[in-house]
Amino acid sequence: MSNALSGKGPSAITLPDLSELSGGFASYNDSNTETNKIDIQPGIWTNITCDGLKIGTNIDQLPASVTRLWDVSTNEIKVNELDNSNYIIIRLQFRITPSVNDATVSVRVFWTGLPGFTFQLTRRSGNLNEGAGTEYELSEQIILYIGDDDSRLGAGKIQIKSDSTAEVEIDTVFIGVN
Repeated sequence: MSNALSGKGPSAITLPDLSELSGGFASYNDSNTETNKIDIQPGIWTNITCDGLKIGTNIDQLPASVTRLWDVSTNEIKVNELDNSNYIIIRLQFRITPSVNDATVSVRVFWTGLPGFTFQLTRRSGNLNEGAGTEYELSEQIILYIGDDDSRLGAGKIQIKSDSTAEVEIDTVFIGVN
């Protein structure tokens, strides 16, 4: 059973307006974490995985001449086939079960560009205060501008952090292009 997020932070899922994604999109649904949850340790940013093998994965709307936006072999966002003037909307839908009440959770994209510079774009999801052991269904959205080759030729990891131990199941990694 899933509960909506309560307390601080967003209270509803905000979906991108697909009509504004003139460059296309891809949606990767994960099947592995249904049975093999991602273990989150307190205070540690943890990379997510998404195999793109679950029913509902949609790569038919990719931009022309783009073969992928999410690399399922490295679990990274890859935008090297896009233009420097594009921006992408990254939406992670996931389920998290914290071990304590009132846990906090954050999601970020950790980007490694060329020549070796890094940056992070972070969203704090809020407090999970419906009880320890309760499954929360969450969605976070991050926008990334691709301004130069240093960013475009890099790659991004989607990471989750909580202040308590938790188990995570990934539902969808959505990446839209404008």
